[in-house]
Amino acid sequence: MDSNDSIFPTFMTDDDIPFLIYVDKIATIETIIASSGLPMSIIIVCVGDNNFESMNELDSDGRLLQLNGKKAQRDIVQAVGMIM
Repeated sequence: MDSNDSIFPTFMTDDDIPFLIYVDKIATIETIIASSGLPMSIIIVCVGDNNFESMNELDSDGRLLQLNGKKAQRDIVQAVGMIM
């Protein structure tokens, strides 16, 4: 990778429940905060009309993620809805 390159991991989900059950939410937020100074953005595509509250929480529009006294340098998560 060149120093000018950026990373854009993209995730697709059709339900909010798997995030709550299978992923450690605290570890996810810690990782996002730790990565917020890197040249990357995380894109979450929420497919359908389900409740994606947890995904929107990670998106943190209007505020930066904070946990245990640590604060993200910038908002690197974008959750977008896609109704089919």
